[in-house]
Amino acid sequence: MPEAPPPPTDHPYARRVLQAGPDLERMVASWRPGGATPPHDHGESLGLVRIVAGRAVHRIWGVRDGVLRELSRTEHGAGEVLVVRPGVLHGLADAGGLVTLHHYAGPIDEMWVLDPDRPYTARLRGGAGAWLPADAEDVLWSVDAWVSR
Repeated sequence: MPEAPPPPTDHPYARRVLQAGPDLERMVASWRPGGATPPHDHGESLGLVRIVAGRAVHRIWGVRDGVLRELSRTEHGAGEVLVVRPGVLHGLADAGGLVTLHHYAGPIDEMWVLDPDRPYTARLRGGAGAWLPADAEDVLWSVDAWVSR
């Protein structure tokens, strides 16, 4: 297992890209205690997330009639693998000492990130972190509404 970066103080997680090619992207992430991503997708990429250490809360979200809703919430431990299909809105949160290994079939060209606290959706470029506020250069467009693909 590649060494994870130290946990951040300003974002939910810190990441180290291990491989970035036309067919596969891999990264390892270490999570700030209590850090959580907002609802986001992986664009057209299939994602596999392996819990390397600690515990994670995995949430699935949906937008119905313009309202963002949590559809499910599950907790996972070391050794478990989560599958995130293309276009699915999900979020991860640290539930104690979380380190994750991410595999994406097809690099993430863009992703949508939604603010769970107010109607806001941003489409971010590939390579951006799944957090808000996003760095201005990562935002391709945004709207003050909850929308999904």
